[in-house]
Amino acid sequence: MFQLEKSLIDWKKKLSASNSLTSSDIEELESHLLDEIDALKKKTLTEEEAFYVACSRLGSVDLLTSEYSIVNSNFLWIKKFLWLLTGYLIISFSQKLTASLTLFITTSFFKEIDLYSNELMYISLAINTVLSLIVLCILFLPRFQAISYFQAKFNYLLVHRKWLLVLVFIAFIFMNTVGFSLLSLPIFRKIQVYQMGYISQGQNYSALIWTAILCLLFILFSFRNYKKQIN
Repeated sequence: MFQLEKSLIDWKKKLSASNSLTSSDIEELESHLLDEIDALKKKTLTEEEAFYVACSRLGSVDLLTSEYSIVNSNFLWIKKFLWLLTGYLIISFSQKLTASLTLFITTSFFKEIDLYSNELMYISLAINTVLSLIVLCILFLPRFQAISYFQAKFNYLLVHRKWLLVLVFIAFIFMNTVGFSLLSLPIFRKIQVYQMGYISQGQNYSALIWTAILCLLFILFSFRNYKKQIN
């Protein structure tokens, strides 16, 4: 059975997914749609018929997306820039987090190993690689899709809580620049410079693996989106 409320929610979700319309744009379009539905119902159309006819008169989702992408071009440019900045901060935060955890685990649980040997470098590389893969799986796998969660929160903050979005950006920037370094200082004081050199070398190798995986993910997601556009 047709339900107008559910159909309206689905219609608004499609508009929101395009990222070309602001919340005020969608509210305005919904108001016009409801007015059109009421007018059509007075002409003896059923609620379902009135909904589909009103949607047709208002324009398809693709058409509305195209029109509003032109109207909101400046807003979209800022939004995409903030998305890029958010993505960079999340990835950078994740990488520094895994590096700090690797340093803590390596120096806490492998003290019995000669910390001047190359084994320490391999242990650091292995731990960092495993942690990085876990973080990437949480961020990108469909079962978790933390990236989608962050994007939804970002959109909400951008529209409703801009001041909180600024605070989040400041917190991420602080952690990415000096925050993790400050947290790692107590560990640095417990180990020798040479010991830190072996650990850093392992982390540098894992950073190469991290970068290669990110590039591969970028290519895969780009190819998938390209196939969707073609189909």
